Formats: sequence, C-alpha cells, structure tokens
Amino acid sequence: MIKVPVADLSPPSWTLGPIDVDLSLSNKITKTDLPQLIKSEALSLIDNLYAEHLKIYTDGSKCPNSGLEANSFVIP
Repeated sequence: MIKVPVADLSPPSWTLGPIDVDLSLSNKITKTDLPQLIKSEALSLIDNLYAEHLKIYTDGSKCPNSGLEANSFVIP
C-alpha cells in the first residue's frame, strides 16, 4: 500500500464561509446547444474571468441501478 501524505487543513475547509459559484453560463448556453458552442463559451469565461485562479475540474456520477458512485478531479 502506498501512503499518500495528507495536507493539514487548518482551519477545516467547511468553516471557511460561503463559496462563490459562477452560474453565468446557465444564461448563455443549454445542454441542447452544439458541443462546440458550449466549449467555446466555457473556455472564454475561464480565460477572461479566472486567468489568475487555480483551476480545479471535477466530475461525478451515480449508477441508478447499482447505486455505485464515482468522482474525480484534475488540477492542471
């Protein structure tokens, strides 16, 4: 077994207060739009408003039949 060091989260992340969530894309695109348009709008938003921020991409899913869940994240 490989032991992975765990970062010290002092104070715990859940005590840091509210998180800002940008929902502005929901006013510009829908899931029925062309994938190229969705990608273009998302990348434009990221490049224009968050160029100096740490990017953390996440995804998750749940199988409706088994109830199994999976998630992942990438920090490029």
